[in-house]
Amino acid sequence: MKQGFVMMSLLCGLLAMVGCAGVSVNSVENANKTARMRIISDYRVETDLQFADDFGVVRLNTAPNAAGFLRVQVEMENFTRDRMTVNAMMEWYDGDAMRVETAGGGWQQYRFEPRESRSMTFTAPTPEVRDFRMKLQAVED
Repeated sequence: MKQGFVMMSLLCGLLAMVGCAGVSVNSVENANKTARMRIISDYRVETDLQFADDFGVVRLNTAPNAAGFLRVQVEMENFTRDRMTVNAMMEWYDGDAMRVETAGGGWQQYRFEPRESRSMTFTAPTPEVRDFRMKLQAVED
């Protein structure tokens, strides 16, 4: 009886681990890149240290588009083995460091698979924008 209980406990534990593993994401990219990125240094304020350990911005790349609007490409990565939902919001600033209000520019929700890395591009609302701040927030699933 005791041996059956131990075996049943081990089986339940194994099933629980398999169920929590989530879906993995594999990726392939060019090893000999020819495009030149304009990677910028960033300044971070992290108030949720657990979220910072689980999810992060890996790289920031900026360039103007043909109309002169600032584009910001943000590479973000889920460092965990679980699916994660993240809220993100861009704030845009003009040359005088004044915030530029945007219509409909609130929090947007994104879902990341386990270990997924994704680049997303955001475009400034006006050509006067010179700077930005991205806010990230964990969403409890």
